[in-house]
Amino acid sequence: MIGPPMATETTAVTERPPPGGQRTGQAERANIETRLAAGALALLPGALVVYFGFNGGGFFAGTPAFACLIVIQLLLLRVLLADHPFDGFSLRLAVPGLALAGFVAWVLLSDAWSHVRGRALIEFDRDLLYLLLLVLFGITARTRARIPWIVRGLAAAIVVVCGSGLITRVLPHVWPISPDVANNRLGFPLTYWNALGILATVGIILLFGLSASREEPRGVRALACGAIPVLALTLYFTFSRGAIAALMVGLVALVVVARKNELGGTLLAALPPSVVAVVVAYHADKLATLNPTTPAAVSQGKHVAVVAAVCILAAILLRWALFRVDHALARITLPPSVRSARRPIALAAVGLALVVALAAGLQHWISREYHGFTKGTHQVSDQRLRLTDPSSNGRIDHWTVSWHGFRDSKLHGTGAGTYEFQWAQHRKETFNATDGHSLYMEVLGELGIVGLGLLLVALGGIGWALFRAARRSRRMVYAALFAAFVAWAVHAGVDWDWEMPAVTAWVFAAGGAALATRRSGGGRSAGPSGRVPLAAALAVAAATPALILFSQSHLQNSARAFGRGDCATAVHQARSSIDALAVRPEPYQILGYCDLQQGRPDAAVAAMTKASAQEPQKWEYHLGLAIAQASAGLDPRPEAARALQLNPRDAYTRLAVGSFRGRSRRIWPKLAVGLRNAMIASGELTLK
Repeated sequence: MIGPPMATETTAVTERPPPGGQRTGQAERANIETRLAAGALALLPGALVVYFGFNGGGFFAGTPAFACLIVIQLLLLRVLLADHPFDGFSLRLAVPGLALAGFVAWVLLSDAWSHVRGRALIEFDRDLLYLLLLVLFGITARTRARIPWIVRGLAAAIVVVCGSGLITRVLPHVWPISPDVANNRLGFPLTYWNALGILATVGIILLFGLSASREEPRGVRALACGAIPVLALTLYFTFSRGAIAALMVGLVALVVVARKNELGGTLLAALPPSVVAVVVAYHADKLATLNPTTPAAVSQGKHVAVVAAVCILAAILLRWALFRVDHALARITLPPSVRSARRPIALAAVGLALVVALAAGLQHWISREYHGFTKGTHQVSDQRLRLTDPSSNGRIDHWTVSWHGFRDSKLHGTGAGTYEFQWAQHRKETFNATDGHSLYMEVLGELGIVGLGLLLVALGGIGWALFRAARRSRRMVYAALFAAFVAWAVHAGVDWDWEMPAVTAWVFAAGGAALATRRSGGGRSAGPSGRVPLAAALAVAAATPALILFSQSHLQNSARAFGRGDCATAVHQARSSIDALAVRPEPYQILGYCDLQQGRPDAAVAAMTKASAQEPQKWEYHLGLAIAQASAGLDPRPEAARALQLNPRDAYTRLAVGSFRGRSRRIWPKLAVGLRNAMIASGELTLK
């Protein structure tokens, strides 16, 4: 009688884990989940580079809208589920965070004076993504491993994107792509060569930091060094002078900020193979032509690919062999007297070099290069020659147009997304442009002093945080991230990197991580009073990117259908785009041209009227309205004249004005058919 109960009790005690062990197991599982979440967050910037990289760089509205929704969901999960959702917040995050929030709000508010709500929403959505990334990484407590993993993930992602582009150039039979507008310059997969160039530059700097950092495992350091020739070749084939100049600036910043002897081994291992690879690529002249897929070009590409593979292997082996050099260099210490005299010696060396340069004619060289930059024009058939061409390639004309917009409205500018209107009206060239080829000048023209001031405060705060982080532990990795930021900030001043999230989104993720504090799970847990309002605000903020995403998806489908002549599908998708977001003019324009093709001129007039009402400063919608009015037997001359006023150098507006002037009403419909066909075939219509 006693035996069985005792056995049962013993069994029960054996099967039931003690409360302490249960709590320990739960804590371990929670710790694993926390580490996995932290790892996923650290790899997010790299994942965004890959996502944007293979989706046109993130230029078109639907891509950043989708990414924005993802980041909002991550923020919602953190706010609602984390025990301490704001444990990374600090006052140093508040300053750049509030400045960037003010900038984003100013962009949205600019609709009040630009009267182009659709453009303001598109610009707002992309800028909101940058703000949300800053907040997501800023409110998450920084750990010792986060920044290194961000750098590793970014570097790996950039190698994937740039390596894919390089394959399409040297092995086009392995990875064929459609011809681009400038097929002699490598732009795939971002579709824009200068953006791919600065992405490669950022990657090279990060790889230098990883390869030189003693905290990294030797395998990581060797592989990072081996990837440098890949990005060097990619950078070369973009023929992007601005990106190459930014690389030089970034490497100088890396050397200055790191202030250690650790870079020596990486330079010795990476520089010779990279130079050999680029020199071989330079002599492969067929790869720098508009048709780099000819049999001769394919043969040269195979040779370059073989040399690149050898250079990659050589860089890895050299880096591995030179690890001992790192230790030898680390042991080198200067005597105290020499260390105290470093600054005077450096200043004396710079002074001596300047004297020698002036004696050799430096001032004449500067004058010649400056004149070439301001007055010269880039007109060379061989893209290799542009690498030594000082011409600004029209940048000054772009900046002048931005300055014109700022001069007309110094406080708030002409409104977000309106640079295209200013360029069409005041340009000296005949080509079209949608962006001002300078973040700072374009913001000054579109958003005035207020907008530029807010942006500079935000970027300055990020730069300062990265610089300060480079003076602490893991100095080389932080220094590389700061140097990459410097290179990006320099290049953003001469191109439209801001509009390409593939090369810009990482700046705000890394900036938020650098601005976050190191607290982890400390302090009082946030209650519903703090979580619920923020979660509600995030849910409201998700409305704009969601509407833009649906609108853009239908609009792209409509544009593709219109391009292949399927007006039935184009009209259906255009109406769906309007149902999602009715303030954009592009779907109305597609409706108008389809109505014309299907013999409904009155409906075309109504659609084109709505398109021109959404963007009254866009010349092509007024010209489309004039064509529709002529088809309906109405007087098209006022609208054609308005289009010419908004774009006086456009050939089609001049043709329309000349065609309608002095002609009888009976011939207008016939003239409209020719103009309609010419506009559709021109490729100048903004359809998505």
